[in-house]
Amino acid sequence: MKITLEDDDGNAIKLPMKRIVCPSCEGRGRHAHPAFANGIPVQDFADDPDFLHDYVRGGLDVGCEECGGHNMIEAPDEDRMSPELVARLHRAYAFDARSRAEQHSERMMGA
Repeated sequence: MKITLEDDDGNAIKLPMKRIVCPSCEGRGRHAHPAFANGIPVQDFADDPDFLHDYVRGGLDVGCEECGGHNMIEAPDEDRMSPELVARLHRAYAFDARSRAEQHSERMMGA
């Protein structure tokens, strides 16, 4: 997730960054297809043993959208930030999370 912070004049604040293992794919460059996010009914596996085999061996995985299959991403380096900047970053993360949750709720209600 990319967060941009701005100073009081609306200018982007350049944050110190570091490379970390991608949290979405845990460094594998691939992850389960998003269509399976809510699980798969057991009956689907019983009806099609090849589907179970493909699923278990990762044959249905997709390339990681967050790292693009590169296994690593850039992330803010909080150890090199002032406490005030870290607090501001955390507020931005919280705002972003609330916004995404609200959008998800609206989609679930058909909006």
